Amino acid sequence: MAYHLEPITKADHEKIFQDAEAFPRKKSWMTAAVAASAFPKNWAVDRERNCYLLCMPIMVRTDSMEEGYIAFVERHMHQVKLPNVFGQTVYIDEVPLPSGEALAALHQEISAGFAVLGKFGDGPKNEFGMDEFAIVPVFVQKGVRA
Repeated sequence: MAYHLEPITKADHEKIFQDAEAFPRKKSWMTAAVAASAFPKNWAVDRERNCYLLCMPIMVRTDSMEEGYIAFVERHMHQVKLPNVFGQTVYIDEVPLPSGEALAALHQEISAGFAVLGKFGDGPKNEFGMDEFAIVPVFVQKGVRA
């Protein structure tokens, strides 16, 4: 896993939307973000393996403390949620979830992406070089608090 924080270029943007073709709910989320001028500017990407993580705005509730992410791993687009912006608890918002080793591998991929992306898509460090925006995810099932 070799993720790098990079700006999303026009070609990257087109690739992300092409990847989303098979995942209509995620594509509509991304389309709404573009319409609201809120599509992310950066992503954590492993270009060699075609895996990435990007921070997506929650478009429905502006009073929510939740952050949303898209993880593209093994040709599958996953919706990942951080229910509280001040926490480290993360869940994958889909049914059915992978199980066993596949779920553990997905958790590893998402963790590796977060190590580079940080909480808000600009990396884990603040302007003073401190890991203020780092996420070391604690994975739970949807609706379960750690």
